[in-house]
Amino acid sequence: MYMKYLLNVLISYIFQAKVPEGCSTIVGYPCVFPFIYNNTRHIGCTADNLYGVFWCATSVDKNGVYNGTYGICSPSCLEKSQSLNISTTLPISSKNTPTITISTTTSATTPTTITTTYISTTTPTSIATTTATTMLNCLTVNGENCTFPFIYNGKHYGSCTTADNSGVSWCPTSLTKNGNVKEYDYCLKSCPINVEVKTKECKTINGNVCSFPFNYNSVKYDHCKSIGIIRPWCAVKTEKDTNEVIAWEYCNSQCDTDSGPSHDE
Repeated sequence: MYMKYLLNVLISYIFQAKVPEGCSTIVGYPCVFPFIYNNTRHIGCTADNLYGVFWCATSVDKNGVYNGTYGICSPSCLEKSQSLNISTTLPISSKNTPTITISTTTSATTPTTITTTYISTTTPTSIATTTATTMLNCLTVNGENCTFPFIYNGKHYGSCTTADNSGVSWCPTSLTKNGNVKEYDYCLKSCPINVEVKTKECKTINGNVCSFPFNYNSVKYDHCKSIGIIRPWCAVKTEKDTNEVIAWEYCNSQCDTDSGPSHDE
């Protein structure tokens, strides 16, 4: 019994020591660790389901499950998460009783590690990228909410950007139905800048990667388009200097599509 007590104390101490303390989002909301999302227990910031942008829960339910409120992790919080010498995600088991495995190494630089598994009573819905504005609370100089993520010139952004604006950061305040910039404003200095998010490649039905942006009849496009034909297509080869279409193919069903040019309203 005494040895079991000591083991539990040791486990508790090591596990708690691994949770990053004082972590907050980029707008100052405290992160809540640990939290459960997608049947995984997280003890640090995660990029799960948010295009490679690291985030944390800012509130959880009584079972520790992410309940829909989150924020983008601040750089210092991300560093704390990444400095941990254990994985920041712990898989969930199908048992009600936690299963604890301790593995000790002889390395002086690698501390004892713990893997803990828990059951999740509910499976939260995947993060909706359209609600990111509310959580980020990044405002423009005119007090409007920025809308993240967004697409500009074929790139996906999760923050304000200085692209094509002489070093001055800006963000969209409204988007087209396909996520392109519709209206924009200048960002406050407190907002993050130039966080480009990862997206999967758009390929044709023949498996070739679409080339974005491309120009067709001197109009720029950054999505698959239905121009002149019903089925969406994209360029697979373009002129080096003008990006005019040389060769094209039909897009597969996984690609974003749009019926107008990149500046559609």
